[in-house]
Amino acid sequence: MKSIEIGKSAVVASQAALGVMRMDALDADAAAEVVRTAAEHGVNFFDTADVYGFNVNHDHASSRVLGRAWKDAGLKREDIFLQTKFGINIDFSDPNNVHATLHKAGKVRHFGVSNVNPWQAELLQSWLGDDPAMRLEANQLQFGLMHAQMVSDELMTNSGAEGMVVANHSDGLLSYSRLRHMTIQAWSPFQSGTEYGPFVGNEHFPELNKALDEKGAKYGVSANAIATAWVLRHPAKIQIVLGSMNPTRLGEMLDGADIDLDKQDWWDLYVAAGNLIP
Repeated sequence: MKSIEIGKSAVVASQAALGVMRMDALDADAAAEVVRTAAEHGVNFFDTADVYGFNVNHDHASSRVLGRAWKDAGLKREDIFLQTKFGINIDFSDPNNVHATLHKAGKVRHFGVSNVNPWQAELLQSWLGDDPAMRLEANQLQFGLMHAQMVSDELMTNSGAEGMVVANHSDGLLSYSRLRHMTIQAWSPFQSGTEYGPFVGNEHFPELNKALDEKGAKYGVSANAIATAWVLRHPAKIQIVLGSMNPTRLGEMLDGADIDLDKQDWWDLYVAAGNLIP
């Protein structure tokens, strides 16, 4: 498992993270097995949120299951990084109320955002000030083979070819993130963005799955591993957030963290996913 620095925080963590949005649906043994699988593959970064409890309709439910799973899997709290997300509840009479308070209390070491565009990030950063402790280190965004708009926007800036979308819908998020040294955390990288759900092994996406299987055979890994490797191959040093609660499938996905796709294979997959008309 490769490691990357998260933003400029000096926190060096696994390039693959485990997201636990659906962990509240698991019993204790199953949750421990998922965490154990992740740890055995080198994952030491876990992503949760206060609202993750959709199966039991209760806030913090997945976080509670995760907390027990760490212990049952034999992990120590000091050996892992925990990332959580919470709603906006700000006292505007004191612009630094929530963030300064959380940091000074020792509850939060570093800050990031989720699903914001470059100008929103700039606005928030200007509000937080120049204190290094308040620096935005990461932006969690949906990115994967079938959510590659950030890449496509940079390729199509001056293209007028038939079928090309010239408008930059991502506002330069990819270049902005690299310029500001903000780590992109790719959520739901296996979703198709359609009613058909995940794309790996899905009969509705034959061209992409043919390419995934071919590349898998070349590198000696599964299609799931290749889909992970595609995300991590980008030089932006993206951190992938995997949310599978199936230990076997999760293990296959994590195998991709050790695969270095060559550039042609990366491009072949990008095209097969329908991101560019050849």
